[in-house]
Amino acid sequence: MASRMRWTTRLGVVALAVGVAAPAAWAATSWTPAPNAGTTVGQVFGAATWSYGGNFGKDKAGNVWAAYTTDKPGGTWASDAGPYQGIYVAKASVNGTTGATNWGKAKRVNGKSIHGEAGSLATGETNNNVYTTWLTWKSYDNYDVTKPRRAQFRAFIKGSGWQKVKNLTGKSGRVDYPVVSGAGNKVLVAYTNANNGQVIVRQSTDAGATWNSTTAGTTNRIDPDDPAAGFAGWPTICSGGNNAVVSWISNNKVNIRTSNDGGNTWRSTVAVGSSAGADRGWSQCDVEGDRIGLTWNENDGVYYAEYSGGSGNATLVAKKVISLPSTIGGTTYDASYSIAPALNGASTVGLAVPMCELDGCDYNVKSTRIGLYWTESTNGGVTFDAPTLLAKPTAKNKKNLNDSPAPMYYDNDTRLVLYNGWTTNYTNYRLYLAVGNG
Repeated sequence: MASRMRWTTRLGVVALAVGVAAPAAWAATSWTPAPNAGTTVGQVFGAATWSYGGNFGKDKAGNVWAAYTTDKPGGTWASDAGPYQGIYVAKASVNGTTGATNWGKAKRVNGKSIHGEAGSLATGETNNNVYTTWLTWKSYDNYDVTKPRRAQFRAFIKGSGWQKVKNLTGKSGRVDYPVVSGAGNKVLVAYTNANNGQVIVRQSTDAGATWNSTTAGTTNRIDPDDPAAGFAGWPTICSGGNNAVVSWISNNKVNIRTSNDGGNTWRSTVAVGSSAGADRGWSQCDVEGDRIGLTWNENDGVYYAEYSGGSGNATLVAKKVISLPSTIGGTTYDASYSIAPALNGASTVGLAVPMCELDGCDYNVKSTRIGLYWTESTNGGVTFDAPTLLAKPTAKNKKNLNDSPAPMYYDNDTRLVLYNGWTTNYTNYRLYLAVGNG
C-alpha cells in the first residue's frame, strides 16, 4: 500500500472524563465478535485488505455491499510487473435476526493492468444500483506523489450488470481521494484538486452515464502526510432522497455545504470548529430523511452535529461527544480520527470512534494502540451512552490499530461496522466486521 495514511501522533498531559451522558433506560446492544478476538475472527476479505471508510452500503433488496483495496490480488503482492493493486467489490446477504453476513465472490472493478486504491462505495438505496470510485496512478513500486493521480468511477446497474470504467479526471491531474454517494440514479462524487485546492463535486442524474461538475469551495490544507502531494481537503459526501451534504477541511475548520435538490444547487458554506482535522483527521457524514449528521475530530474531542436537509439549519450545534484526553475503561486516550456516524429513523445516531492511546498514534512506533468504540444516542445526539469497545488493540491479535470504520444500521436492531485492523508498520492487516444486536 502507498504510505498515505490519515493520522499522526499528538501527545496530551491530562486525562478527562468521557463527555457522554446516557438516559436512564438505555437499551443494551450485544456486539460480536469479542473485542479481543483472534487475528482471523471477524475478518471479511482476508489478509492485505483495507479501506479509508465510506465503502459500505445496503441496497433495496436488503443486501450489503462493500468496496476494498487489496495489496495482494490473487494471493500475490502487487508490483509494477503485476499483479496490480486492486479495487474489489463484494455483496453479502444478511441474517435479519443475528446480523450474520454471507459474502459472495468479490469482483475486481478497476483495470487489471493499472493500480488502484482508496475505494469508496455507495448504493442507490431505493434501487439495487451500486456506485464505486477509487484513485489510480502509474507506479506502485516507486510511488511518487508529484505524479498524476486520477479519479475513476464504475457502476453496477441492476438488470445490466457492471458498466465500463469512467474517468472523472484527466490524465495529467492530481486528486486527493474521491468519495461517492448515491440516491436512486443520482450520484455525487467529491475530491480535491491537489494542484490548486479546489474541492470538486461531480453530479450524475443517470447512474453515472453522464456527469456535470461544480466547485464546492477551496482548501488551504496541504497534505499532512507529504506536502509534495499537494492540497488535501479530504472531502466527504453523503446523500439521501433530495438531501445531500459535502464537507471538507480548510483553515482548521470543517466546511459544510448542504443541498435539498440532489446537488443541483448548494447552500452557502458553514464553517465549524477550531482545530478540525487534527491528527490527520477528517469529517464523515450520513443522511437519513431530513437529517444530515456530521462527525469530526479536534484537539480537545470527538464532535457531532446535525442539520436539516430541508432548511439547511443546524438542529444540533457542534457537540463534543467525547473529551480528549479521556480515560475509558481504565485506558487513557489522547486523540481520535476517522470518526463515522450512522443515522437511523427520526432520532437515533451511532458513532464508530477510533481512539488513540496516550502514548501516541504514530503507527511506526511499536507501542502504538488504537481502539475502536461505539457510542449511541436515541435523542438526536443530545446525549450519548458510554462508549462500548468493539476492537481491543493488542499485538497478540495483530490488531494494534483499528480505524476507518464504516457503520450502518441494517435495521432497528442490527448495527454493522466494517473497519480496518492493522499491526504497526503494516506487517498484517485486513478488514473486519463487528455486529451489534439489540
